[in-house]
Amino acid sequence: MSEEIPCCAESSTDGRHVKPNQGMWKNKVEYILSLAGYSTGSSDFWRFPYLIWRHGGGTFIIAYVISAVIIAIPVYYLEVAVSQFSGRGMFDVWDISPIMKGLGIGMFIINFEYLMLSPTFRLWIMQYIGYSFMSPLPWTRCDNPWNTPACVDFYNIPAETMNSTLNISRAGISTYNVTSVAQTSHVLAEEEFFLHKILQISGSVYELGTLRWDLCLCLLVFTCLCSACVIKSVESIGKAMYVLTFLPLLLLLIIWIRTLAAPGSVAGMKYFLSPDFTKFGDLEVIFSIEHQ
Repeated sequence: MSEEIPCCAESSTDGRHVKPNQGMWKNKVEYILSLAGYSTGSSDFWRFPYLIWRHGGGTFIIAYVISAVIIAIPVYYLEVAVSQFSGRGMFDVWDISPIMKGLGIGMFIINFEYLMLSPTFRLWIMQYIGYSFMSPLPWTRCDNPWNTPACVDFYNIPAETMNSTLNISRAGISTYNVTSVAQTSHVLAEEEFFLHKILQISGSVYELGTLRWDLCLCLLVFTCLCSACVIKSVESIGKAMYVLTFLPLLLLLIIWIRTLAAPGSVAGMKYFLSPDFTKFGDLEVIFSIEHQ
């Protein structure tokens, strides 16, 4: 018989109050998977590697681990312990200390702002998944409607400079050879696909643009999936976490193996593991760690 774990409370025999019809986790596995799934996200695929590259490779990793052990993990454990002990939400839980009610309001504001921004990245991912079924892939060509004359594909990048020679002569004057070197700029087809097709960036902040029906469709699908996961509270969330936790880890493992097979992977792993200790005191590194 599986052991049921309360969503946010325990039995009232030890003096704690249990709300009627309060959701219960079916077993510890679903509860642990839900915590693990909440702690990971799409930023682990795109933002975390970028921060490592930007802030000195191993330097960022060491600082990140130190910050997690000293700050993040204790606060995370405290949050889980207090919520389970009290069986209350982010507002009512601070009845134990009214002076700290502002923490609940702050948590709500942070989550609200995150939920306003986070679905946008998911919609981009859904669009990429849809376009990945096309052949040839649209971000590998320069003959699409959104491409510009500066577009080049990855395998046909021309030289960055153009040399031209001009002969100048006049009657009674010697002939001169003038050579000019002009810098030419190119944009990869992948970058133009993201900027002009996925983002469709307007000319300025004063240009609102038009309604993106493709994004609206992706948002509808995304909302339906989220609603299906939470329709039965923790009962359905626990079942969904078997997929939502292990699938990203599997995809991350596949991407990592594919990266190791790519040219230059050894140099990348050396940079990944080699710290630059001069960046430990950089405030930008600290801010990036706390944001991550």
